[in-house]
Amino acid sequence: RWDAFDIPDLSGYMDATDGVEGTITASGDGFAKEHFTNAFDNGVSKWCIKTPTIWVQYSFPEEMKPRIAAYSIMSANDAPRRDPKNWTLLGSNDGESWDIVDNREHQAFLGRHFLRLFEIAKPAEYRHYKLDVTLNHGGEESQLAEIQLLVPRPKDAQLSDKEIDGLFALARDESGYTPMFAADLANATLKPGSWVLSSDGVLDAKGGGDIWTRKQYAD
Repeated sequence: RWDAFDIPDLSGYMDATDGVEGTITASGDGFAKEHFTNAFDNGVSKWCIKTPTIWVQYSFPEEMKPRIAAYSIMSANDAPRRDPKNWTLLGSNDGESWDIVDNREHQAFLGRHFLRLFEIAKPAEYRHYKLDVTLNHGGEESQLAEIQLLVPRPKDAQLSDKEIDGLFALARDESGYTPMFAADLANATLKPGSWVLSSDGVLDAKGGGDIWTRKQYAD
């Protein structure tokens, strides 16, 4: 039996893959319309493949190395025997040498399209993340509906009028600063059409997804 108390609270997190043009690779394609890219499509469509073990990897753009603090896995629509049971989440910055980010055994999903949240004890920054499922619940096929790689959601900050005026003063002083985004956002990572930078410097959200600087800044 399960109820609303079994549904994890993701309000403190945001999906690091949302709006990002990452690269997805896997141990196999899957059945028709059940391709491995479904594992990161922000929906309930599944990846299902005729093997008892699977792995799927998400590679962020070269400039991005998010510190994933948690991840979620959603079970698929049928056949609980195909659900993941034992797995390891791995991280890498070169795609060749891998570190263990999280390891789970004897896991179960209490329903179909059931979402589970797994927090990472010691998060670190990686460009590549791989979920390696080494055992399912006895099925000849393996499947899952969705994976989310989660980072903490920034807390809203309340600025005073004086602090806001100070920020605008800094923005007007060009010495020592460089524009974060080009006018056409060519130096940003975003979902096409989701953000627009106006001629007066206002960054306007037009759709879903995050916007990231391609360059990393220290200050």
